[in-house]
Order: sequence, then structure tokens, then C-alpha cells
Amino acid sequence: MLSTRHAGDMIERICSISRELKQGTWLAHPLYVQALFLRDQGDRRRAAALVEESLALLVDTQEYAMMRQCHTFLGEIALRQRRLPLARQHLETAFQLVQLSAGVRRMVTTQRFLGDLALAEGKYEEAARIYEEILATYTSQHLDDKPFLAQLLFSKANLLTHMKRFPEAIQLLEGSVALNKETGNTRRCIGTSFVLAWSYARQWAWWKAATLFLWSLKMAFTAGLLQPRRLLVLLRLQ
Repeated sequence: MLSTRHAGDMIERICSISRELKQGTWLAHPLYVQALFLRDQGDRRRAAALVEESLALLVDTQEYAMMRQCHTFLGEIALRQRRLPLARQHLETAFQLVQLSAGVRRMVTTQRFLGDLALAEGKYEEAARIYEEILATYTSQHLDDKPFLAQLLFSKANLLTHMKRFPEAIQLLEGSVALNKETGNTRRCIGTSFVLAWSYARQWAWWKAATLFLWSLKMAFTAGLLQPRRLLVLLRLQ
């Protein structure tokens, strides 16, 4: 099995060869994959630059699904950077494109980022409406996508925290941690656990907070994520 580093090196090599051969539109796909590696390593600036290059190669094509992924990616990056008008521009474009490329899963993924954007803008009612719409779609379509549901529960818990509805937020965070454990998503499980531990502390549940915090530290150490830079990247991925 390839390590993350070797896989990233291989994708970078593929991109270099494709540029040399002037592969054009085909290059858009490995560029996007390379951007995913860079984003997960915390290099958002280079990741965004690669996706912008990928998007430029897709102009005047009908690769709506790939264009939607690029706009969603750039919208997510802009959202994390608090560049909210730019985030809205990309995410609304992505949502329009998802109507052309079809796929309920893609639609709810883009919707979740729109909900996160509304929350960042302080539009709590809009965020709540979007999250409820996604949950309704998820249930009615029987999506059974546990990693996505874990992220959605985390987003809605974040909203409830902003609304100072802490007990409800804690329930959703507990559900998100459980789903991440079940699916083996170590990074998100650790990151969400740190947030949940902080939420316990805010509710004066000191024993729960301390126990979960120590467990999260142990898991982060085991996974090699305890270095300050990697830990910061981990928390930013939430």
C-alpha cells in the first residue's frame, strides 16, 4: 500500500508529465487530486492555486461534475479563510452546477458548505433551514453515507453552540464522534473529540471533559498527529 507521501509524489509526477505533454483538459483531474493532498497537509494556498488551474482547463467543456467539485473546493477554502463573499460565489456556482451533473450526494455536500457559510455570516435561521433540508433529503433518499452524516452533525452542533443550545450540541457531537469511530476516520474522530471535550467543560462536566481530552491526546499521539502544526491542521479540517 502506498504511503500518503508516496501517493502525493506520484500525483505530482503525473501532473508534471501531463503539463509537459500538454494534455489539456485531462490534466484537470490529477491537479484536483494533488490539491486534496496539499489541503490535507495544511497548504491551502497552493491547493487553491492548483484547483483554479484545474478549473481554467475546464472552461467551455461540459464536465459539470468536475467543475462543481472545483467550485466546492474553492468555496470551502475561502470559507475557512473567512473570505465569505468569495465563498458564496463559488458555492452558489457549485450548487447551480450540481443541477446539471445530477447526484443527490453531491447536492447535499454542497448544501452543507452553504449552511456553514450562512453560519459564518451570522445567518442562523438560514443555516438551520439548510441543515434541516439536508437531513430530510438524507432520510428520504436513504443515503446511508456515515462519513457525510458525521460532518453534518458536526456542522449543526456548531450552529447550536453559537445559539447557546449546548446540551443539544453535545448530543450531536457525541453522534459525530461515534460515526467517525465506526467508519475509522481517525483524524475527524480526534478533532471532533477535542471539540466535544471543550463542550463538556463548558457544561461543567469536568470528568467527561478530562477523560475525553486525554483519550484524544493519546489517539493523536498514536496517529502521529501530536506535533503542533499537524494538530492545527487536524482541527482546521473540522
